[in-house]
Amino acid sequence: MEDSLNLIFQEVKERLKDQLLSIDQVATKFNFLLAFNGIIIATIFGSLFDQENKCFSGLSLLFSVLALLLSALFDLIGLFLKKYRRDPDPKMLFDNYEKAEEKETKRVLVQNLIQSFEANTIKLQEITKFFRYSIVLSVAGLFLIFIVLVMQFSCNYQNKEHFIKQIDGIRHWNNIHDCNYRMNNLTK
Repeated sequence: MEDSLNLIFQEVKERLKDQLLSIDQVATKFNFLLAFNGIIIATIFGSLFDQENKCFSGLSLLFSVLALLLSALFDLIGLFLKKYRRDPDPKMLFDNYEKAEEKETKRVLVQNLIQSFEANTIKLQEITKFFRYSIVLSVAGLFLIFIVLVMQFSCNYQNKEHFIKQIDGIRHWNNIHDCNYRMNNLTK
């Protein structure tokens, strides 16, 4: 019986440790995604004031910024929801079980660790939901930025084509004018 309780205690403690490590990894992912969204948003706002940027796809850019801002909001919500149970509280453990038998203390510890694990599992599922929303919104924002870039490239390409046609037209007109000038000078 004692061996079984020791085994259960070790397994539950190990499982809770793994869960808390997983929780920390999710928080790290939130932080990276939040930083990524911040960099992209800053880059977008920096490019809005670019004077060479004559073509502008405002609505797509606005929706991409909105999607990235919502993604950042979900990141922040996920980070602020990070309040997990980390049992046992050493002071309470000492105060309540200083004179108790080891078997009873382990039994109570196992129960507390199991309750902590269950509560953290629910919290982790909720936070994972926010992380998924954040990822979807980030991907949507990046997709819209891609559309803006394609439209920008297309617009710039059309402007170059138009400019080249104007230059060719001027050259052609100069050639005609030059021919007429030569013809007039030949007849004199």
